[in-house]
Amino acid sequence: MICAAVSASPLIRPTTLTVSFTVKETISPGLVIDVYAKTAVMQAHSAGMHVDRMTIAEALSEVMGDKIENIYYKSETTLPFKADLFPENGFLKGGSSDNIAQEYGLKFHVDWLKGQKTGFFVDQRENRSLLERYAKDRSVLNMFCYTGGFSFYAMRGGAKLVRSVDSSAKAIDLTNKNVELNFPGDSRHEAFAEDAFKYLDRMGDQYDLIILDPPAFAKHKKMHCGMLCKVTVN
Repeated sequence: MICAAVSASPLIRPTTLTVSFTVKETISPGLVIDVYAKTAVMQAHSAGMHVDRMTIAEALSEVMGDKIENIYYKSETTLPFKADLFPENGFLKGGSSDNIAQEYGLKFHVDWLKGQKTGFFVDQRENRSLLERYAKDRSVLNMFCYTGGFSFYAMRGGAKLVRSVDSSAKAIDLTNKNVELNFPGDSRHEAFAEDAFKYLDRMGDQYDLIILDPPAFAKHKKMHCGMLCKVTVN
């Protein structure tokens, strides 16, 4: 299963971000594995994958060999709540705290311990790379920026200024750390821990390129009606 997924995954590309693949939509439903440098982050979305997590980790080690030294299991919030599985996040192998990975030459702190998804939105990497081509001499606003991925591609692409906005102060702190990894002391970038909609209301028309990739507002069916009503009324 793991070997077939590695071979079949469309997300495996010759980039400087290490191998990343999603088994959830390829060979076996309910499993995501992203590999950052020497650490694989494994996330189960089904009870079966959770039960077989150690077998999967062993298979992953065998297939990847010395490309990975650590396997972190992160499924506390992704498994069906009715399954009563009570998973705990933690290392199944190793335990390194080195969380810096590279993508197309840019460095990123990846927070797989407390961050969203597996710590980084790997599936957006081609979009980030595409943005770089359109950023030259533009004023760029990166809304819902998380840890600033799009912002740094815009900066490398020659944007004249970049603003990153996220409601999470922790995400903004990581964004600023990522700026220092790639563009230390660069005055073109500023980051704001602020409600995105309030920022949009007061920003005027000072930006000519905006990245707008909001999080899911209604993750469960029960939330859908309430969220739909709120959006319609507003």
